[in-house]
Amino acid sequence: MREIDFSKWELRKFAIKMKDAEAFKHADCVGTMEEEFEMKPVTKSCRGVVVKKRIKPIGGTINMTMRVPYDVYCDMFDMSGRADLVEGVQGYGINNVHQEFCAVGELYNEDDEMLLVAYPNCVNAAGPNTNIENGAEEIAEVELEISIMPDENGYLRYEALPADLTSANASIATQWMTNFSPELVEKTPSA
Repeated sequence: MREIDFSKWELRKFAIKMKDAEAFKHADCVGTMEEEFEMKPVTKSCRGVVVKKRIKPIGGTINMTMRVPYDVYCDMFDMSGRADLVEGVQGYGINNVHQEFCAVGELYNEDDEMLLVAYPNCVNAAGPNTNIENGAEEIAEVELEISIMPDENGYLRYEALPADLTSANASIATQWMTNFSPELVEKTPSA
């Protein structure tokens, strides 16, 4: 890995794939993104004094403001294709269960270098919200609170600088936004 000063400055591309969906859907119009990981301290004491402390990540939250395409919005909140409603009508209520999804993005620093990020196991932690101001000069963005959970490998987030991928793994960068999965970035026994 080369030495680089990477400051996360701009999120230019963002896509979401629902757990059982075949493809990622883009939602690139992001206003703000803030991620925070929850930590679990594990301590070892000797005669009442902490002699060793380890911090382990256990989950996290992404808070975002963005413009979400309507079909992605409905999928995230389990509003699409409700069997009890006529076609074209979406519903949100006590029978909806927020669907799990994978989220991927392209972050850039001030020098236009890219960092690929992926959150493989997410779910909306809050319900849909509406913020309307009649006569406003700017349309409000949707606010999302997304819970980050570990995937089957225990990872909460994956990231890669495309320039650091070897030639044998260069295809990962081109597949990240369309085909990301934990299997895409796992080492094979021969690698």
